[in-house]
Amino acid sequence: MEVPAQENDPADGTVSGSIGAICDVLAAYSDPVAGLANVSYQQNNGRCVDIGAVAIPDDDGSDLLSWPWQTCSEFAFYQTCELGSQCPFARGYVNVSDEISICQRAFGLSPDVVASNVQFSNLMYQDRVELMSAVHQTTEELWKP
Repeated sequence: MEVPAQENDPADGTVSGSIGAICDVLAAYSDPVAGLANVSYQQNNGRCVDIGAVAIPDDDGSDLLSWPWQTCSEFAFYQTCELGSQCPFARGYVNVSDEISICQRAFGLSPDVVASNVQFSNLMYQDRVELMSAVHQTTEELWKP
């Protein structure tokens, strides 16, 4: 299941483009797993989805890989919630290792290269981008109650 958090369009009305539509489907089910399954079913046109590994799409000339490339080659801004943390989101589903593995699979960049890229970006931008200071914080540190 995908949640269109950054590109949410309330007017879209489908579970592929609207968080509200996802909420409507989930609220219609007393069994949360059945609700999630239904959202996934709708988002994938009834096809089963292999959840064993995230597929890396082919570079089709669109901007689909732009954000993954930027996170691997510059900022490493990964939105994760580690198990045992106080993060307000679902914990343990995606961790930093999972996110960095995408860099290896999609672009051939090892975790050491990603770390070096982030260090270079921090030196390059220094205080010009306030968000850069957040890159090395956990989600728990960013989302304190």
